[in-house]
Amino acid sequence: MISANRIYHKKSYTAILFLTLLLAVVLISYAYSLSMQAGGILSFTIVSLIVLFTSIAYPAIAYYLCIIYGFLIYFLIRLLNVSIPVSIGGELFTGAIFLGIVLRKIIHHERLWHHIHNILTYTYVIILIYFGLEAFNPNAYPPVGWMKIYPVTMMGFLFYLISLYLFKTEREIYFFIKFWIALALLVALYGCYQQWMGLPPWEYRQLMKNPHTFGIFFQGGFIRKYSTLSDPAAFGVFLSGSIVFCIGLLLMKLPVKKSALLIVAIIFMLLGMSYSGTRTATAIIPFGIIFLGLLTIQNKKTLLVVGGTLLIGSMLVLSPLQNGVLNRVRSAFHPSQDPSMVVRDLNRKSKQSYMHHHPIGGGMKTTGFDALELYPHHPLAGFPPDSVFVQNALEIGWIGFMIQLITYFIILKFAIHEYYHQKSPKQKFIFAGFAAALFTWFLSDYSQGAVSNFSISFIYNGILAAMVKLKYIQSEKNYT
Repeated sequence: MISANRIYHKKSYTAILFLTLLLAVVLISYAYSLSMQAGGILSFTIVSLIVLFTSIAYPAIAYYLCIIYGFLIYFLIRLLNVSIPVSIGGELFTGAIFLGIVLRKIIHHERLWHHIHNILTYTYVIILIYFGLEAFNPNAYPPVGWMKIYPVTMMGFLFYLISLYLFKTEREIYFFIKFWIALALLVALYGCYQQWMGLPPWEYRQLMKNPHTFGIFFQGGFIRKYSTLSDPAAFGVFLSGSIVFCIGLLLMKLPVKKSALLIVAIIFMLLGMSYSGTRTATAIIPFGIIFLGLLTIQNKKTLLVVGGTLLIGSMLVLSPLQNGVLNRVRSAFHPSQDPSMVVRDLNRKSKQSYMHHHPIGGGMKTTGFDALELYPHHPLAGFPPDSVFVQNALEIGWIGFMIQLITYFIILKFAIHEYYHQKSPKQKFIFAGFAAALFTWFLSDYSQGAVSNFSISFIYNGILAAMVKLKYIQSEKNYT
């Protein structure tokens, strides 16, 4: 009788859902027949309501849909040949999930937030406060650049809070890790497809429309691949951190099948990273592996896994094989022979005086070519920083730059401290992998940057929350 009632209720819910979707399609079609504007407004309203209701009823599903959005939106823009404000969609998605969680807490009379009082949250709040004060920076008035950056930063913090709420058990954290690896593998596979089969026609047309973009992407005799992400740099740097994390997982005692799957995933990620032609991604992987090796040097498998990885990588770099991809990878280890690196160093030195005399910086979004439109008369407008470190030192000043570096130090210290204080071998190596991946991404800020990238930021904030929750979950287990 109970099972019959359940089947009846499931069929009722399915019928209601089907009728609701059918009604939505009819209404949207009718609105578009009246005008494009009416159809667009109604579509946006219906999609927003669906996202809100899904966030309230199934916040975990909405959470992973939000991550997928971050990694698929650029692919959809190229496929549909439309111009969509990427960050606004992420902000609305994240805001809907956060609102849904708050409503659930009010309805169920839950505590406001568990485990929010920790050093990582405090450093995040300090960054938000400093970034908020940048709205009053007299060097960038009106704060149009600030209005583009601050909502994205706030979105990252809300996503971190959402992750803290959803990661209630170890199982949920382990699912997030598996999701991250699976996502990285799929992104790498599509990058390999682009290399082996050529760019799809719509992507090739999009690339050829902008001569400046084509000049950046076509280097070393081949087109640098970018998979579903915004550009080759984001693609390569994302995979570099994911590769280092997967190598950290190999240090655990895993079944042969899982170890083999991880090795296969690492191979495809390495291929995808090399096809991106991002020298920063190539250069930071050895540092990440060495960091991982020093952290886990007491483990017996460290020498075998880390040493073997570095040995194979060295053989490929030093091999006599010649092609555009390998030559691009090799150039990462000879920066002094690259004319572009010399030009970048000269550019950076030319702005040292400005950085020294502006402790709060010139204002957000005042460097780069976008600043020519936002702040055409600003002394930094049009200057290519070619480095997240240089960009932050110029835009938010050396005070903001120091806050950034201190934040990175605190995060790494937290991960390393937990690695040495965890009793579970499994969790020890998860923390080691987190620390090494984060170190790799932090190091990339010298050139390309990862943490500030729209797509990667979802995984980054999820990692921060996972580290906090793993610490408290294990502490509560030990106490019990």
